[in-house]
Amino acid sequence: MAEELKSIWIVDDDLIARLLIKKRLEKESFSHTIIEFENGQEAFNAYLNRGAKTEEPELILLDLNMPVMDGWTFLDSIAKRTTASDSLPSVAILTSSIDQEDRDQAKDYPNVISFLKKPLDLNVLKEDLKRWKS
Repeated sequence: MAEELKSIWIVDDDLIARLLIKKRLEKESFSHTIIEFENGQEAFNAYLNRGAKTEEPELILLDLNMPVMDGWTFLDSIAKRTTASDSLPSVAILTSSIDQEDRDQAKDYPNVISFLKKPLDLNVLKEDLKRWKS
């Protein structure tokens, strides 16, 4: 990747998945800061307090199926809390879901740049990021 991202958030209830994703991102020097959250509620709370306690995410890798707050509710919640002066963070959905309805629903969110199946394929993510930035 030509330039590393400043901050990536990994939002996934699976500890092993988070560890594997983080190691892969670190190995590729993909981001300066990688922050992990167990569920959408933790990430949403951090999103509300970004700047004060947590760095603004340049990209969020978001699982869909999580307890407490799932990925869809997280996406809806940040969209409702984002003002006109803010911009929504870029989100790559990273899921084990093979449901076409999930893929279709993801298209309803303008900040979802990618719909990736687990395990994370960094090459596909890099291509999606290039398209998004151009």
